[in-house]
Amino acid sequence: MTILSWILAILIAFFFTMVGVVKIFGRPPKLFKEQKKKFFDKYGIDRKGIRSIGFAEIMGGVAVLFWNQNVLVARTGAITLLLVTAGAIYFHFVFDKKPEPQAAITMFVLSAVFLASITFF
Repeated sequence: MTILSWILAILIAFFFTMVGVVKIFGRPPKLFKEQKKKFFDKYGIDRKGIRSIGFAEIMGGVAVLFWNQNVLVARTGAITLLLVTAGAIYFHFVFDKKPEPQAAITMFVLSAVFLASITFF
């Protein structure tokens, strides 16, 4: 499972770092404004909340990269990402007329598989 764990860790870290940077710094502005209007404003999440979500995404994404050195840190990161993506899935289904949870579901599954790969194999 080492190769699978590394591939998943890199994919997860890359994805969550990228989306977290958008949420924290609002860059690129066009993408941030689009996401804010399409999702966060509708969900009632203010700028401070958006930054908090972005911080959790980046910390969780970076933490999974340490699975080979400190499995507890990586597990904590994966669990954080599972919680963030579960929240995203919930908000999509509760607040969106046409839910678009595909990315959140995909990242939830990848995070769960990663967590299983470093815990059980």
